[in-house]
Amino acid sequence: FSPQTMAESDTEPLQKSSDLPSYSQIEGGGGVFSDAPPSYESLFGRIRQKKETSTSPFDFFTKLCYLLGGTIVCTVLVGVFMALPLSMLIMGALYKDDCPYQRYIPIYLIVGGSIGILRTLWALCQKACRRHDSDDNEENRKSNPLEIVVNCFVLAWFITGSVWIYSIYSSYNRDINDHKHYCNYTLYQYAFWVTNAVYILLGSVCICACTLFTCAMMVG
Repeated sequence: FSPQTMAESDTEPLQKSSDLPSYSQIEGGGGVFSDAPPSYESLFGRIRQKKETSTSPFDFFTKLCYLLGGTIVCTVLVGVFMALPLSMLIMGALYKDDCPYQRYIPIYLIVGGSIGILRTLWALCQKACRRHDSDDNEENRKSNPLEIVVNCFVLAWFITGSVWIYSIYSSYNRDINDHKHYCNYTLYQYAFWVTNAVYILLGSVCICACTLFTCAMMVG
């Protein structure tokens, strides 16, 4: 081959590569792909980014919780769980005087339901406000002291309510004639199973969080 022929053969792949069709021009299945290439801003891609910018496993876990808390699924779940505190408030108000054996159970439902509704509304309002703030991110967010106090009260109130409910499990009487040990069956069963559901939910969340944390740490 002459030097001119070799030069032409070396530049031929470059000329052919410039003629390659773009992603949107590729035909497949009788149609044209109009969508953009797959984005790397997926959930696991963002998890990997948080891992790379974290200074410690605890810092990574905190960022992971913020990330998962901002997903659409979490927002939908917050809306669904709005029904739980609302039902607690209604049940506590309807049966306020129907458990003389442990009169604090209806009060526990009323207070817990009211605070649950307010906290959910407050969380939704904060999320809506943050959408309009492009500079806001998990690193710049500061803990609200009032929110911390409310969360501590909710935890203490839940533990106290659990004691009130479980302490009369085997001794309460559904017979209204036994005024000393009487507690409305519907009220008690509702409070009992709602409390059980919260414990089950907390356990499931802990397991899922640990699983996600382990998987995220393995993302290389």
